[in-house]
Amino acid sequence: MKKYFFLFLIACFFLSQKTEAIDFKKLSLVEAFELANRENKPVFLYFTAKWCGPCRYMQNYIFTDQYIHTYANENYISILFDVDSEEGKQAFQKFFTSEGVSVPKFLIVSSNNEIVKRHAGSMKLNHFKDFLEVDKKEIVIETEKNNQQSPRFHDKFFYNAMNSRWRPGLKIGVNSNTLVSSSSASLLNGLQAAYSHSVGLNAGLYFERRTRNWAIQPGIGFSRRNVSEDQLGVISFNALEFPTHIQCKIFDFKKSIPESFLIFVAPYTAYFMGSNRFKTEDTDTANRWDAGMKAGVVILSGTFELVIGYERGFVNIGNGSGIEAFNSGFFINFGFVVGR
Repeated sequence: MKKYFFLFLIACFFLSQKTEAIDFKKLSLVEAFELANRENKPVFLYFTAKWCGPCRYMQNYIFTDQYIHTYANENYISILFDVDSEEGKQAFQKFFTSEGVSVPKFLIVSSNNEIVKRHAGSMKLNHFKDFLEVDKKEIVIETEKNNQQSPRFHDKFFYNAMNSRWRPGLKIGVNSNTLVSSSSASLLNGLQAAYSHSVGLNAGLYFERRTRNWAIQPGIGFSRRNVSEDQLGVISFNALEFPTHIQCKIFDFKKSIPESFLIFVAPYTAYFMGSNRFKTEDTDTANRWDAGMKAGVVILSGTFELVIGYERGFVNIGNGSGIEAFNSGFFINFGFVVGR
């Protein structure tokens, strides 16, 4: 029992230790050099970005080394610049006028604004120690372009998504559709119709803008709607949909993994791209366009959401004389929003 007690105390000790790192001061470039002159220290400049993988390596594994952060905090005025901020762009252009934006980059600059040393790319621990321990009176220019990262499309995409009011999302799910008709005739050759539900698929992309109690999600999606008919079997419609979901929060869950319960309505239009039963060039067999309304509930949990709803078309997709058929069905979608 004593053994486990001491192990518990040791674990608590290590978990309680605060991870220290280089103390990057929140100063402008002018303020940094004014402080460097007063304290007679050089300035250590670190250029980074939120989308930079090598930068995260330096911050998590190099800057947290005890010798590194102790030495840097005692001997330098350390400043961090995000190259995506306006101030960071100006500082970067001051020292790297002829180079494209790639990070990380490191500079040691004397208090009288002379570059002592510079490095491009991430470094191993021993290499970074050598970089920091340069003789402060010697002017040494060193450029090593290894382990840098320029802003790639997906890096900038996720960075912008995290900082935008409109955030991209993806929904996938299943539907169970049928056709509601006030006529005894089907859509094909006047046969008697007895439609029943059949399972199909949904997928779509959308952008979300969310406030505390409301959200709007315009988007575009693909829907394969399957309908069972006694004599024809499964009839499939491939539709391109343009829905706009409007959500309203009803309540928050207390101390639970689901965070919120919402209701939604979503007007939509849809374009039928084809069917396995109806020839799209025959205007008497099926209407290419549909429009209607969706409604249901949403269970929100962080970046994910579960959507359960019902949809009803208002357009007669049976375009023949005396034939009426309206889309009707249920659906379940799983959604994911980047940066929520």
